[in-house]
Amino acid sequence: MTEVNPQVGQTLQPIVREARRALIMLFSGYPLKRNIHTDEDFAIERGLPGVIMEGVQTYAFLSQMLVGYFGESWFSTGKLDVAFLKVILPDDVLTTGGEIDGVEQVEGGVAITMKVWVDSQRGERVAAGTASGTLRVLAAV
Repeated sequence: MTEVNPQVGQTLQPIVREARRALIMLFSGYPLKRNIHTDEDFAIERGLPGVIMEGVQTYAFLSQMLVGYFGESWFSTGKLDVAFLKVILPDDVLTTGGEIDGVEQVEGGVAITMKVWVDSQRGERVAAGTASGTLRVLAAV
């Protein structure tokens, strides 16, 4: 848990990751699976520029940022809805982002909604969506 007084407009600490080819391929089943994420020729035959990263791997980067913000409560209260907008290629550098757009006091904590996104080093938004969760408030001792 990182915020004790979340406010609309606050931003989350970004996560920066390189889309490394070896991790893209391992994440996608290499060497057991041949698909657009593991086989360059297979991807090109299907009209792609080459191997691309799976959307679920992008989702994992966003989830890492959200766990960093919400802490353990993300696993019981978190919701993430993402659209994948552009392909991610090996060696792309990805930066997650989030901005709070709703705060509501609820029993046991603060319910938060936010916009989330992932941008590439080219300045392209490659994924965008919304997230929500509850920051747990610990009672003062």
